[in-house]
Amino acid sequence: MAEEISGLEFLKSFDIFANFTDEALKRLLSKVEILELDAGMPLFAEGETADSLYVVVSGEIKITRKIGEDMEKDVSLLGPKSICGEMSLFSGRTKRIAGARAKSYTRYYKIHIDLVREMFVGDPEGTSRTFKAMMLARYHQLAKSDRELATVYELSRLMGSDLNLKEFCHSALELICFSIPQAESGLIYLLDRRSGDYIRRGEVGYEQAPEILYFDPPAARVIGLSLGAARMDPIVVSDPLRTAGMLKGIAEAKAAIVMGIVVDEKLAGYCLLMNQSQVFFEKDCDMNLLRSFSVLLSSAIDNRSRVSGFGGH
Repeated sequence: MAEEISGLEFLKSFDIFANFTDEALKRLLSKVEILELDAGMPLFAEGETADSLYVVVSGEIKITRKIGEDMEKDVSLLGPKSICGEMSLFSGRTKRIAGARAKSYTRYYKIHIDLVREMFVGDPEGTSRTFKAMMLARYHQLAKSDRELATVYELSRLMGSDLNLKEFCHSALELICFSIPQAESGLIYLLDRRSGDYIRRGEVGYEQAPEILYFDPPAARVIGLSLGAARMDPIVVSDPLRTAGMLKGIAEAKAAIVMGIVVDEKLAGYCLLMNQSQVFFEKDCDMNLLRSFSVLLSSAIDNRSRVSGFGGH
């Protein structure tokens, strides 16, 4: 019973399921497949028949597009509490326009589209509310996608520029703060592997942060412990006391997002996005957008570091 209640609450956290009765969701859950993927295994392939939608319970899924016969490009990263494939319910497409592959060990629900359509037919009122909620969510998603695409484009443009590492980090941070509404200010610290110090390489809206941290700062320990060997999942810290502890010796804020910068599967630094005036929560943030930024930022800084020699490469 505990698992069923947990499953109900989990499904109801998504717009597509939130407006249906517990009884309808219980019937759906009784037919859902709970599956697992090891890192690197495909969830579905581009061009494959779109007959199911997928709900990520734990782990990470990369969404990919083909750019040649044998090459793929990662276009986004989905973490826990993400859903993919749901638009095939409404678009009439029979083929996947992108592929999906597990980035890490992943547990997920596989829900056949026909099961969801049966639920829609059985509850017209709930379906109407769901369509309205999904249309609104889609509108906001498109707005966020526009910001992300603009940021990706600008980051790509910056990578081809002759900016030094510090200038690049500052410019990249400006773009990220523009794209994340919760971020009033931001900092990027990179680890100098030769000295073991964290060097401030980017700053927006918080000039009083120290240039050099001669210690292993709490923010690095927080993200380092969460990363394990290679993950860079952003962490939203909403409790002001915990935020103060995490930012000790660096900055003051009521809430913060910390994103790991990972190079060669090791923590090479971190990006802090902060709000000095108000608390925000994970539910307020677009976590998939943050994950995409973390991947892009790590890749971009890795490339710049190799050119500049920073970080012990």
